[in-house]
Amino acid sequence: EVGVLLDGSFVDIDQEVRNLLVDLSAGGISHSAYANTSSASWTLPSRVLVVPELELSTWSSGMQASPQLAAWVEAGGLMVMCGDREGYSIGLVNAMFGLALSRGSTYSNGEVSYRVASDRDALLGGPATLDCPDAVYTVTHSSLPPDALVSY
Repeated sequence: EVGVLLDGSFVDIDQEVRNLLVDLSAGGISHSAYANTSSASWTLPSRVLVVPELELSTWSSGMQASPQLAAWVEAGGLMVMCGDREGYSIGLVNAMFGLALSRGSTYSNGEVSYRVASDRDALLGGPATLDCPDAVYTVTHSSLPPDALVSY
């Protein structure tokens, strides 16, 4: 099961989110919406939580479920963060895990191709390079923890 954050206080419920849901359905991936995240007792998905682009506000400020979500990730839950131009997603990760990630460059369509990091194999047998889609937001490698895995 894949949970998708659809709380309109943080995520602009627009074409991007609709496309994400259509893609999950087309891939046969079961998913459910997580719209009320103000309760400390909200139930997390069994394996994956996708956080679409946080265009409206940072989810970390006043988020009562933050310690619960951090514990879920630390226990093996996978949280997929979509980047945003304001840096809200980086702020959320920093607040939840006590990190100091900093924003890197922003790339637009075709500006760059990502190559597999020299000391890594292609991620799960993926391609050697990835084309850059529109609006790719990066994190500086130097701000990552020492044990971070950089794939592309």
